[in-house]
Amino acid sequence: MTRLPEQSAVALTGYSGTMTRRELVLGPHRDAIKAAAAANKATSIALVDSAARGDDGPDSDVDFLARFETGSSLFDLARLQGTLEELLGVEVDVVSAGGLKPDEYEGHRAMLLDAIVL
Repeated sequence: MTRLPEQSAVALTGYSGTMTRRELVLGPHRDAIKAAAAANKATSIALVDSAARGDDGPDSDVDFLARFETGSSLFDLARLQGTLEELLGVEVDVVSAGGLKPDEYEGHRAMLLDAIVL
């Protein structure tokens, strides 16, 4: 069995072997992440940035892009972020899709191009 390079491998909650963050988010934790998103008024959630590209390191956080229901608040985003941090056992950032301006900011365009919808 081929082991992944150490710089891109982590051990997240609920797994004792070595998997990348991307593998854990898209595999064993996918349904729990989607359920957490729905419970916090997110209509969709995507893995973005370094974890989505597969170039994250051992100290990288996990970034998500979420689209929220009309009438949701920053409290919903904060609860989702906290829930995902507990689930994954690593630092998580959640960005609201409503705040992106891809026509104005290259970083926002890149985030959308990297996104892997769960």
